[in-house]
Amino acid sequence: MKRKIFLMFLVFLFPLAAFSQEEIKLSDIIKPGNTGIVEKTGIVLAENLFGPYKVVFSGNSPGSPVPVLSKEETGGSGGTGSFDKLAVLFSGKLYSPNVAEPILFENKTPEELVLLEIPVFPTILEQPYTLYLDLKIQAVSKPITDKLSDDAGNYSAVLNVSLIKM
Repeated sequence: MKRKIFLMFLVFLFPLAAFSQEEIKLSDIIKPGNTGIVEKTGIVLAENLFGPYKVVFSGNSPGSPVPVLSKEETGGSGGTGSFDKLAVLFSGKLYSPNVAEPILFENKTPEELVLLEIPVFPTILEQPYTLYLDLKIQAVSKPITDKLSDDAGNYSAVLNVSLIKM
């Protein structure tokens, strides 16, 4: 049995904002080379779960199977078909009142995040529980002096969180 939760991030570099099932807004990136940060707590991944699950992450970004904030290059050196990608770090906590200890992950790149397989074991197997996620996302644009500097525009990514019954 698979349950999938889709968190979709549509991001604008100047000002930076994001949307998902719940609205998430990143802090503004005022100048190239700065960081935009968002923290969202208490995201409900699933309710009325019984037994252990495995949590896995995947992405569905344009031009990338990992959740990288990107936009299609229009003109310039990249040309159509290439993508500008922001450096992104994910940190978070999976928790439930029926799980003994929260499960933490910190400063994971999208490539590292999709490799995580996090087992979640409830303390009482026969009791239903709700699984929550606290998520922190940091997006960094390249400085203007970088030869591959990011352009202003709409950056988007999709973060899929899958719960797989164990």
